[in-house]
Amino acid sequence: MNELEILRKNIDKVDEQLMELLGKRFALTEKVGQFKVSNAVNSVDPEREKAVIAKWTNLAAANGVDEVFAQKVARLVIDAVVGNHDRLKKLESDALIE
Repeated sequence: MNELEILRKNIDKVDEQLMELLGKRFALTEKVGQFKVSNAVNSVDPEREKAVIAKWTNLAAANGVDEVFAQKVARLVIDAVVGNHDRLKKLESDALIE
């Protein structure tokens, strides 16, 4: 295996770790969504979103990652989470109607 192949193999391993961590994060946010539905809490929490984006920005800076890129990724993740929470609310609402 040449150096490029080794580097790419290592990148593939990091990609796997990223997806595993995202999977864990989304599993936790699923539980948050269920809590919000059960307790009639709004899907959107602007203060929490600001805090998450700020934290990701700081983590990016500390790890040599472009801060604007980190903010964009955080926004994508947050939007996916909110969308999932809205889906859970709709499922709950539909179940109540039936």
